[in-house]
Amino acid sequence: MHLTILTRGILHEQQRFINNLSSMVLPWNVPKGKFKGQHNLQVGVRPINLYEVAFPEPCLQNMMRTLWDAQPSEEKFKVPRTMIRKMMGLKKIPPIDFKAKYLPVHKAHVTIYPIGYKEDTYDEKTGAENI
Repeated sequence: MHLTILTRGILHEQQRFINNLSSMVLPWNVPKGKFKGQHNLQVGVRPINLYEVAFPEPCLQNMMRTLWDAQPSEEKFKVPRTMIRKMMGLKKIPPIDFKAKYLPVHKAHVTIYPIGYKEDTYDEKTGAENI
């Protein structure tokens, strides 16, 4: 059986949840064959991650330039990405300015698919972004 879930929260709290979930051991019955009998099976948690990356609005181009080395294609997983963007009330990401500063980040063996962005609200008293 496979359940697909979506989580949102503070990263270390999510990691704690995933660690607890993946440390569970459940009964597993093998009805026939070499391993016939009642066994214990550790719960498998396979991440498909959706992240919200928060940063100051003037840094949007820098952050997009950091995440993508080329303008990302909207074709792969187009339907689910569009559904997620609409469900979350996000806008399509704007074109990337490749002259913007690149901030070094390890992203080898990581594929980053754009979903969308939302603009921050501002504190009425201080004028600061509510990041």
